Amino acid sequence: MEATETFFAVTKLFQSKDMTLRRLVYLAIKEMSQIADDVIIVTSSLTKDMTGKEDQYRASAIRALCTIIDVSGRGCSGNDVAEFYQMVEGGL
Repeated sequence: MEATETFFAVTKLFQSKDMTLRRLVYLAIKEMSQIADDVIIVTSSLTKDMTGKEDQYRASAIRALCTIIDVSGRGCSGNDVAEFYQMVEGGL
């Protein structure tokens, strides 16, 4: 329970425009996604950064998203990211 509370407290820092802080948020999301519950909720924020106009956030958002959607332990390939991106762009 404590990991989940900390995870969601960290995600509030998505509002920051400080690039260093945002990178730390992505890192925390990646690391804590293994131990926190309900991490799938943060995907909308990651998707926004992944598809947004800010190029500096895109790569980190994709890496964090891959960590979250990697439930099978097989890794997140480029095809997985492309498929997810198409779903987001298609409004699914």
